[in-house]
Amino acid sequence: MHTVGPSRAVFGAGTLPQVRGEVERLARSRVMLVSDGAPALRKDTERLRDALGDLLVAEFYGAAMHTPVEATEQTLTVLREHDVDCLAAIGGGSTTGLAKALAVRTDLPQVIVPTTYAGSEVTPVLGETQNGRKITRSTPEILPETVVYDVELTLGLPVPMTVTSGVNALAHAVEALYSPDATPVTVEPAAFGSGLGCPGAPVPPGIREGLGRSVRPPGAPFRGSLGQVRQTPPVCVGRLPEAFRLVGDPGSARGVFS
Repeated sequence: MHTVGPSRAVFGAGTLPQVRGEVERLARSRVMLVSDGAPALRKDTERLRDALGDLLVAEFYGAAMHTPVEATEQTLTVLREHDVDCLAAIGGGSTTGLAKALAVRTDLPQVIVPTTYAGSEVTPVLGETQNGRKITRSTPEILPETVVYDVELTLGLPVPMTVTSGVNALAHAVEALYSPDATPVTVEPAAFGSGLGCPGAPVPPGIREGLGRSVRPPGAPFRGSLGQVRQTPPVCVGRLPEAFRLVGDPGSARGVFS
């Protein structure tokens, strides 16, 4: 049996302005914008703020790695003060984690705009830290309602982060192959996305040739995520051993996978 998640995914280049339309599609009008406040994201965050316009009523830029409960509680205070009815998050896995933590506590819909290849935006899993302990849970309510992939948001990602995050995306695809919930519907795109379904595939050109749009066709950078949402990647990506050599330190690659 194969169960399809309820997420809606928007793919393309220059799709960031569509976030407002996705919020309106959910019949919401009071949005909180969540991010980690990274300087590298400032321009894109401003663009998203402009796109949301009068729908934006609150902002929180304190997302942190491993989603500490303390940060979630601070955000909840702001959320309730402004009568928020929808969450919009832009950033990597930490930002998505905060949005999930808020959603599972409030049942608010989420519109996620990923800027890395973490893949968390299409999983119903939430990992949080409290008093130094990692707590992980999974429930359908955690899964974001909408994900907006804009390839242009990855163009400024530094090469080391591109490699690290890309290997993480490959890890998601590999994990999908041996997951207890694996089905024929998920195994084929997962094998393709991980490179195991196309032996001899070259290293992704985005790593060897730079970060230009020409080597990042829409959807290709999000190969791990695509496998999760049953979208077959449009290009065949490199094999894991190649990715390991690009990372430089085999220990680093293992760390990414853990």
